Amino acid sequence: MKITEPIDGIFKIEVPFERIYTAVFVICLREGYLLIDCATTDRDVDQRILPALRALDLTDPPQALLLTHSHGDHAGGASRLREHFPEMEIYASEAVKSLPYRHLSDGELLFDCLQALHLPGHTKQSVGYFHLPTGTLISGDCLQQRGVDKYVNGVRYPSLYRESLRRLRTLPLCHILASHDYVPLGAFAHGQAEITAYLDACERHCPKDF
Repeated sequence: MKITEPIDGIFKIEVPFERIYTAVFVICLREGYLLIDCATTDRDVDQRILPALRALDLTDPPQALLLTHSHGDHAGGASRLREHFPEMEIYASEAVKSLPYRHLSDGELLFDCLQALHLPGHTKQSVGYFHLPTGTLISGDCLQQRGVDKYVNGVRYPSLYRESLRRLRTLPLCHILASHDYVPLGAFAHGQAEITAYLDACERHCPKDF
């Protein structure tokens, strides 16, 4: 497990997943914190996420768990987290198992600092979170580039993906934080030149419409 703080007030927990990792993000608030995604298994929660929170001296329950999409490597730990934090609210764009959740609206402002952005392409319901104080997009799997490891480009809906890329080019992004170390430009982009290159790589490797 690796914990970094790529942006002030945003921590990244790298949880091993097969030969790669899936990132869990911690967003610090004036009071408390949020989690974005929750890795794959109960074991990930017990042996990776909870120890990371203790290492960050975050002993209270999270204000909420925000999911980027329902794939198992991002949402698989949700049930276990709810066992540990029964009052924790889950925000998502689609159901995860039978867990109760609050449905996200596109553009919705959350906790006075995050804007939920509907960014389909990887899935039809994929969501990114735009951290307004720092101009940081936490993109989950919304931005695929060439993919990662054996998962070669996970764009399932190319036309929707291109629309999402066009939308992102209109936003005042300062940073991009992705959930995997995508090829060729990795999991982080900082500043306009790197962000443009990042989005260009995503568009360049977008598959043709099926």
